[in-house]
Order: sequence, then C-alpha cells, then structure tokens
Amino acid sequence: MRPTSLYSIQADPYRNRRCSTKENSPTTPKSTTQLIFQPEPGRQNSYLPYSNHAPDFVQSRAELYVEEDDTATIASSSHPVDMINGEHVSNIPHLHRSQSTCSPHISLADKFRYKKKHTPHRIWIIVFSCLGTLGVLGLIIYFCWPRPPQLAFKSEKAERIGEPADWGPNQQPWLRAAWKLNVTLDNQANFVPTRVRDIELILMDRDTHQPFAWSRTGPMHLAPHKTLLATLIFRVDYEPPNVNDTTFKNLYNACGPQMPTEPPALNAIIHISGIIWSSIITVNPPDSGGLYCPFN
Repeated sequence: MRPTSLYSIQADPYRNRRCSTKENSPTTPKSTTQLIFQPEPGRQNSYLPYSNHAPDFVQSRAELYVEEDDTATIASSSHPVDMINGEHVSNIPHLHRSQSTCSPHISLADKFRYKKKHTPHRIWIIVFSCLGTLGVLGLIIYFCWPRPPQLAFKSEKAERIGEPADWGPNQQPWLRAAWKLNVTLDNQANFVPTRVRDIELILMDRDTHQPFAWSRTGPMHLAPHKTLLATLIFRVDYEPPNVNDTTFKNLYNACGPQMPTEPPALNAIIHISGIIWSSIITVNPPDSGGLYCPFN
C-alpha cells in the first residue's frame, strides 16, 4: 500500500518557491511580494489556475452575450459549394464581390474610384458616336445635295422663229425677234435625280454686259450622271437709249442684214429648287468664234 504522503495535494506547490525567490531578490521590495499573494476579501471564485480560494459552484455566474456579425455569420456558417465535374468550387469570392458592388453602404471613395474607372470609356463612346454621326451626315450631304448642271452650247448658230427681226425706225431703232438655241445640261456631278423648278437664261453683250434676250425652261427632271439636250426659245427685245448705243451697234453688226462680224457672248442665270442661293454661271460661245445670229 502506497503511503498517503504521495497523494497529499498542496494548494500551490510553487507558492513557497516564488515567495522565496522574490524575497531573496535584491530588486523586489518585500511589501510588493506580500501584496501579490495577499488574499482578497470577498472573492469567492478566481480564474487563476492556482488559487487559495475554494471554488463555489453553487453561486450563479453572469451570462455572456456575444454579438454576431451578419457578414461574418454568412461567410463562416454557410459555405456554398458547387460540384462541377467532381471538383469543389467555392462561391465565397463571388458572394463577396456581389456584396461589395451591390451593398448600399459603399463609401464615397469607392464610388469616386468606380466613376473615375468608367468615365474614360463613356467619353470614348461619346466621341466615336459624334464622329460616326458627322461622317454619316457628310456622306448624305455629299451624295444627296443638288449641284447646278453644266450648261453648254450644242450648236454655234441660232435659228430664227417666225417673222424676221424688227429693227424699228431709223430715228429710234430697236431689235425684236425670236431665236432658238440648242443647249446641253450635263448632270454628271449629281448622284441622285435633280428636279429643276426653273432655269432662266439671259443673253448679254460680251463687251457691255447689257442683256438683250431672255429664255426660261420651266420645270425639268434631270437624271443623275446623264446629259440632257434642251431647246431654248429666246425672246430678243432691246431698245437702245440713243442711236449711238454701243450694245445696239454690236447687235446690228453681228445680227443685221450684213454678215455677222462679232457675235455676242451668252451668259446664263440658273435657278434650281433645293438650293437656297442663286447660282450664276457664265457660258461662253463655242471656240469657233462665238454665237452666230440667224440671217435676217
């Protein structure tokens, strides 16, 4: 039978050793050593592993309340796992990203960084959209905007219509006649059909630029990239202020009973619907020497 001294339990087997060590230490005051191991009055239970008080299991203990974090609870308590081809794929990072982007409590710094990150993309999208719109408008204007047709003489000689020219009396002369001219309207510059409301042409003297004959075509339809032959009837009506008028002399020398010597030039004023301005085009006579008047 073992001796009972082996099973005797002391309250603190290291108590005397610590006390003797601190008491013998030259740096530790005795009053401090005594206060450390001085029993506290009214203390029933101690959390120290070695205590000189007997535990009281009858006395009730205060309840411990722990406040749990919702985010930590979701992240720690439930770990959703997907099975894809026998491999475990965790959805926690995806859940964290969705919470970070969809959470209403995003800080101002995060919002600023998010806007700053997506702002350059929006600017480039707006710039490319504006450039694309301008390019489309430019193409529409280039192909659809009407351009005045090019006018040219088909024949270098005018033809008389009706009675011969009336030169009036010698004291107060004038010129009244009707001439027919064949011209071509070149619409090669237009990509779409051109509707012409009216074309007005005026015959003017080459030297004095004094008008003496007029003609109008009326409404016309010009096909794109085509050349149209038109016959124009000019109404000649010029009455000079005096006998020595330069324009009348040029007309008499070019279109009088004698052979023409200096035919006048032809200027045309063209009005086309769809254009807000009046386009004035000067059409020169043929290279053979000018426009020949009909014989009178």
